[in-house]
Amino acid sequence: MFIPFFDSFTIPKAVSHDDNKVIHSRLRNFENIRKHKGFSIKYVISGEEEYEIKGKVFRVKAGSFMLVNDGTVIQTRIYDKQMVEGLCIYFSPKLVKRLFGKGKKLREKIYSAETSPLGKKIQNLASELAGLPPQQHQMPMEFYAEMATELFLHQQQVKDELTRLDCVKDSTREELYRRLCIARSYMHEHFSTEIDLDELSQEACLSKFHFIRLFSQAFGVTPHQYLIRLRLRHAQHLLLTSNLKLTEICQHVGLRDLSSFGRRFKRTFGLSPARYRAKHAKSASVYVSPPSFAW
Repeated sequence: MFIPFFDSFTIPKAVSHDDNKVIHSRLRNFENIRKHKGFSIKYVISGEEEYEIKGKVFRVKAGSFMLVNDGTVIQTRIYDKQMVEGLCIYFSPKLVKRLFGKGKKLREKIYSAETSPLGKKIQNLASELAGLPPQQHQMPMEFYAEMATELFLHQQQVKDELTRLDCVKDSTREELYRRLCIARSYMHEHFSTEIDLDELSQEACLSKFHFIRLFSQAFGVTPHQYLIRLRLRHAQHLLLTSNLKLTEICQHVGLRDLSSFGRRFKRTFGLSPARYRAKHAKSASVYVSPPSFAW
C-alpha cells in the first residue's frame, strides 16, 4: 500500500480548508438526513448517536467511531435528553484522491477507539478540544493528510485481518470478525483485571476452541499473547509518564508477578523496566503515546 510522506508532496491548491474540517458538537433531540459530502470519521465523546444507512441502523456509543463514505445518504438521530458530545473529521474527496488515488472506499462500520492507532489519535484530538465551546475548527492541511493516512492504514489492517479468517461466505467472515472485535475491545477495557478465556469466549459468543483459533487467525497472536502485549504497552507508557513504583505499575496493568513482569518487559523492549525508565524517562526525544495495539 502506498504511504505518502508529508514532506514529499504538495497538497493541491484545489483542496481548501472548506472541504476538510473538524466539527466539535454538543446536541440533543437532533435529526437530520442528507447526502454525505466527503469522507468522515464520526466519534462519540459522550452519549450515543444513531445513524441509518440503506435501512441499517448503527448505534455509536461513547469511545467508538463510525466511518462514512463520500456520497452516502445518511440519517442522523440523537434521542438522548442529555447533551451528546461528538467529533466529526471530514476529508475532501480531492484530498483522498491526491493521497491514495481513485476508488477508495471505507468500511461503513463501528470501531472501538481503544484498539487502533487511529482511534488513539482521535481520542487525543478530543482531549485537546475538551472544555472548548462546540464549533468548527480550522486545522493545518498537514493534520488532514496525516489523519487520512492513518485512516486508510487502519482500513488496510482491518481488510488484512478479515482476509485471514478462513471462511467460505463473506457474511460469515464479517460476523465472526465483529465478534472477535468485541472480545478484543473487552480486553482493552479490562486489561488491569483478571481476564480468563471463558470470559473472552463468552463475549465473542464462541466456544473456547473456536475463539482461540479464529482470534489467532485474524490478529496473528493468541488471546493470551495479545493481552500480555497490551499490558506491557500500558506498563511502558506508565514507566515514562508516571512516578509509580514498579510494583504499582505491575499491579496497575494486571500483571501480578513482578519477576515475570520484568522478564517479559525485557524480552519485549530489550531492557529491564528500571533501566528502560532510567534511559528514556528524561529524554525529550522519546514520546510514548497512550497505548494502542500496533506491533
